[in-house]
Amino acid sequence: MQQRLTGINIRKGLEIEVSVEDIFTPTLSNVGDIRAKQFFENPKLKSDKKFINEISEHSLLEYRDFVTKSSLGKYLNVCVYNKFDLTNSKFTKDRFHACCTTELIFYNTSTISFDDFCLNLMSAQAFTGNFANPVYHEFTGIGNFEIESAASIYPLAIAGNLSLNYFFINYKGILTSISKIISAQFEDDILEQKSYLGDKNFKTLRKELKTQQEVIANILNNI
Repeated sequence: MQQRLTGINIRKGLEIEVSVEDIFTPTLSNVGDIRAKQFFENPKLKSDKKFINEISEHSLLEYRDFVTKSSLGKYLNVCVYNKFDLTNSKFTKDRFHACCTTELIFYNTSTISFDDFCLNLMSAQAFTGNFANPVYHEFTGIGNFEIESAASIYPLAIAGNLSLNYFFINYKGILTSISKIISAQFEDDILEQKSYLGDKNFKTLRKELKTQQEVIANILNNI
């Protein structure tokens, strides 16, 4: 649901004075293919040939039921969804399988400091304790601090089932997510934001990224 949140899109939005809250507020409605929910809630559809023929064309159907939105602090809100997944696999005894999980999207409504980042992460982790599903929940927003600070608390976020795929900071001239920086997966942001870098910085940052990727690859190969 947060795929529209890219470094370049956020940057362009801020340039025309779109608020941080408007940028990061997720969809406050139901989205997806309703058939995933229907299959989960109605076991009789397993023997409905017309319905089965329709969904046979898809390997995965997703549907999100918006449940509620809550404020967890001055700069932090959360949206709660029931997420229905319907998978289609030819390699399992029961070809079609549906499940329902709780999905939480935490979003910060202003550019926050590192102190507020830590405080809001703790608030989000406390809130996830109300739900049994051990799935990753999105923690989104934009921060005014360095990657060195973020890296120090990144393991705690992951341990608390909070994904930072869509939490952005400025890094060497580009706007990209904490997770992308740590995993060395931000080449798309370098390419899309080339005009902000200039040729020299563009080439330098790509070279640094390649080196970082090689280091990670060597570590993984030696595990």
